[in-house]
Amino acid sequence: MERKRLVSVAVGYALVVAGFFGVGLYDHYASATPPTGAPPSSTAHPCTPGAPPPGGAVATLAPRGSPVDSIAFGRGLGTQVREFEFTVADERLATARCLPMQVNPFLRVDDGDSAQLDPQRIGAEAKVIGRQVLVTVAVMRTDARFAPSGTYSGTVSIVDPRIERVDIPLTMTLAYPVWQLPLVVLLLTLPVAVGYLWLLKGSFHGGRPDADVKISLGQFDDYAFSRNGILAIGAGTASAVLVFAATYLRAPTWGSSFVDAISLFGAMFAAFAAASTPVTAAGTDRYHPLTVNGTSGPQRADPPSSTATTTPAGPPPGPSPALRAAPAPRAEISS
Repeated sequence: MERKRLVSVAVGYALVVAGFFGVGLYDHYASATPPTGAPPSSTAHPCTPGAPPPGGAVATLAPRGSPVDSIAFGRGLGTQVREFEFTVADERLATARCLPMQVNPFLRVDDGDSAQLDPQRIGAEAKVIGRQVLVTVAVMRTDARFAPSGTYSGTVSIVDPRIERVDIPLTMTLAYPVWQLPLVVLLLTLPVAVGYLWLLKGSFHGGRPDADVKISLGQFDDYAFSRNGILAIGAGTASAVLVFAATYLRAPTWGSSFVDAISLFGAMFAAFAAASTPVTAAGTDRYHPLTVNGTSGPQRADPPSSTATTTPAGPPPGPSPALRAAPAPRAEISS
């Protein structure tokens, strides 16, 4: 009966892990549909550049305000849009409707492995409205294959013979978006940590002569469903979940390499062990044998034996029978 209960829990747990793993793989390779209002890719729909001005004098664009030069995706998918405004000092762009844009490579800057954003998913366009130029940059992250996680830096440029070249710097941060797969790492950590805790429990026996026994599933079932086992496993699980939240859910660039998954596993395992070990040690019945020959150490008092006899109340015993039978010496009278 106990083994059947343990097997049922193990099978149910394995099905949960397999479910999250399957959903995570599907979300990793599935692509979302880009929004209809996003600017087209500059490589797919370029704007025709104008003719160079006579004499070589070009216009200068002056930025307005303090534009935001960073895009933080985190774990999110979708489209991030940034707008930049410039002013033109003269009428050299009075007949222009748009200016050609160039998306330069966005390279990862916080990791040893080189990586680049997909330029086909970065749209940029520059519209000329009177003496103003409105630049719109849209980055479409529709799935996890957009780029590996990390921090990327690059520029988009306005390139037209009628103006001086304008480079707009941008920094993007990406974290791994499919939360189901990191959750699988957590779910795989817990059984390993529980097994370690159960094996470690054998060291908290305090010298009992019967503590070193063979390992069996029945013993594991007894411990896992005992009061001390539930408290220890609950404390360890809560600590591992906190590490999961702090390491993955709140990290802006988690998942840049496979090392991040290994580090997450190690951190959650260490947190589980640190939180559950004191609970297990405190709840273990320690045995201390009696000390003899003046040896120092804790002792326990044995209860009085039930077979002990008591001396009946009465007068104190008299002299022995031999002394009572011996005649008293007689005194001799001299004549």
